[in-house]
Amino acid sequence: MNIKVGDIITAYHAGYHQVVAIQPRTIEEHETDKPLIEYRTLLDAKFNVKVGKKTKTCDGTYCEVITMKKFNKQRIDAVKKVKEGYGQLWGAINFKDDILKDPSIWKKS
Repeated sequence: MNIKVGDIITAYHAGYHQVVAIQPRTIEEHETDKPLIEYRTLLDAKFNVKVGKKTKTCDGTYCEVITMKKFNKQRIDAVKKVKEGYGQLWGAINFKDDILKDPSIWKKS
């Protein structure tokens, strides 16, 4: 595992986090390769800034180091999903329906 203190990661909890501590774990007096990762949130899953003082922990197997290149790709992919979602919503509205042609349902300005 190549995670170091200070790395930006994704983890068990949604969002983007910064590693603040790595706690090695032992099983029957032997160190495992699955440490406990302690981190604080920097961004939520929707890329909103959520810098927190409270730390969370999870097993290192749930963590992935995020490079700037990966982060930018994930942001671009998220924007594409939103645009596709709005396109599908717009396509689902059928303006041929009689109810939508009824002028009484539209707000008067």
